[in-house]
Amino acid sequence: MTAQSQRLLEIQDLFVQFPVPRGMVGAIRKRPRQTVKAVDGVSLHLDRGEMVALVGESGCGKTTTAHSILRMVEPTSGSILLDDIDVTQYAPRKMRPLRRHMQMIYQDPYESLDPRFRVRQTIAEPMHIHRLPGDRDAAVTEALERAGLVPTDLYSERFPHELSGGQRQRVAIAASLVLNPSLLVADEPVSMLDVSVRAGILSLLDGLRKDGLGILMITHDLSTAAHFADRIAVMYLGRIVEQGIAKEVVRNPQHPYTKALLSVVPPRDPRNRKTPQILRGETPDAVRIPAGCRFHPRCPAAQDRCKLEDPALHRPVSAQTSESHQAACLLV
Repeated sequence: MTAQSQRLLEIQDLFVQFPVPRGMVGAIRKRPRQTVKAVDGVSLHLDRGEMVALVGESGCGKTTTAHSILRMVEPTSGSILLDDIDVTQYAPRKMRPLRRHMQMIYQDPYESLDPRFRVRQTIAEPMHIHRLPGDRDAAVTEALERAGLVPTDLYSERFPHELSGGQRQRVAIAASLVLNPSLLVADEPVSMLDVSVRAGILSLLDGLRKDGLGILMITHDLSTAAHFADRIAVMYLGRIVEQGIAKEVVRNPQHPYTKALLSVVPPRDPRNRKTPQILRGETPDAVRIPAGCRFHPRCPAAQDRCKLEDPALHRPVSAQTSESHQAACLLV
């Protein structure tokens, strides 16, 4: 890996498409092949020591984007630069040296840990896979301490079923940290946990950035993203429709989809009640993305030209926003 630019991750025009099987009847009748456009032209960047939240409802392509960054899913086209290295140009076998620099935390800590392994075995396993030299016991202890599982002797010999949900997620985080990665992808890291332990896990991730670790957090919770992330990218139907500084996106949203997401976030003061904006209809099929603005079938402010023009991300003209705040909406 090369050193030492501030930019850690750069994604440009990322597309991920999955072919839809035609079946025997479709093949005989020579029906045209269709594809699911899971990720449809995403561009995103992440700096060292920064947390970026990728936000959107289920099925919008957040997790597919994360998997393609790690080459768990092969991108159809586009570039993914990790520390100035385009990982899309590497054959699967050549990816192994790079994988230790980018790790993932999964959503479900009850499924991501092997029930047969003790905690110390789970954390040491990545070191065995990558054949890293050095004192592995010391590395395991250090990873446990960074993950907040202290005293380490109390946890290292336990099995997953002897841990709480929050402790399991901390073990998963420790197993990622033992390789000293530069990029951490957290896919809904607290959605399966009790509310009482979510803040502890998020604070842990927030603290890890002090060592220069870049974190891409996948979430559907805009309130969580606003509190912990530096920047927010809002995704809808395979494409980013708004992005900018987290507090600015939350306090001054520009895209109607972002406004709808924020309208259903419970206010801190229950006396400040607001009417949730319920979007009409269902999310369109990713095989048949609507012409023009892909959000127009559900948009409460859609106009006739929204059905014809596909807007690109641009800085809103009339709003008092920073240069980095962009929205893909013709109305702004």
